[in-house]
Amino acid sequence: MFVVVETYVAGGQSATGWFARVSWQAKLAGIVVLAYVVMLFTLYLRLKHLPGPYYGGDLYAHHGFALNYIANGFWSDPYFVGHYSFYPWLGNYLFIFLSILPGVSLMQAENFVGILTTILSAFAFWMLGMQVFKNRTWALVLVLLSLATRGIPSGAPNLVPWMITIPFWFAFWLKAGETKSLRDKLLAGLFMGLTSLSHVAFFLSGISVFFFTIIIETLLKPDKKQAIGDGIKLY
Repeated sequence: MFVVVETYVAGGQSATGWFARVSWQAKLAGIVVLAYVVMLFTLYLRLKHLPGPYYGGDLYAHHGFALNYIANGFWSDPYFVGHYSFYPWLGNYLFIFLSILPGVSLMQAENFVGILTTILSAFAFWMLGMQVFKNRTWALVLVLLSLATRGIPSGAPNLVPWMITIPFWFAFWLKAGETKSLRDKLLAGLFMGLTSLSHVAFFLSGISVFFFTIIIETLLKPDKKQAIGDGIKLY
């Protein structure tokens, strides 16, 4: 995955020559993440249920939310029978999507999703490190810190923004500020939206950051006579 950031395969280029072009930092990051994923896989195989308390724990609470969505539809409220859901829980939808795979139960999806989030998180923090520090070594350090400080990733949906969508959001936000690329702006907006759909607290903070960006862009525009809606950049 880090190879995608490092380079691309040119036409007719051998696999050996292509791999030789990848930096040692990217190779080391890939090896560490692979070892971490193998460790998680062996750990998750030993689990018989969700690693959390039956009563009062977020894991079983969101497990119940997911069961409600499966039984009553994605629009149904997990708290009140017969009501519409006031907020879409992105993490629960991810669990349900993974449980559609053959031979995968909902509880297995909620346990093993930690492998997917670990891979995506490492990729996100690598991109963020490259954008902030412009240095592969510091990007590697950021990836290692992200692995060392999170503990064992669980199926709690509130980990999705911290581990994945927020790092991607700010990485593409910073990149769009440099490239002025519409694609980077759209990706920044996409991950801002996914962050907002991950937890109700991030929904409020995402809206706040959006309007704060508009205000700053408007105040810093050199042409004060330009319409407020013109030239607003989501980066």
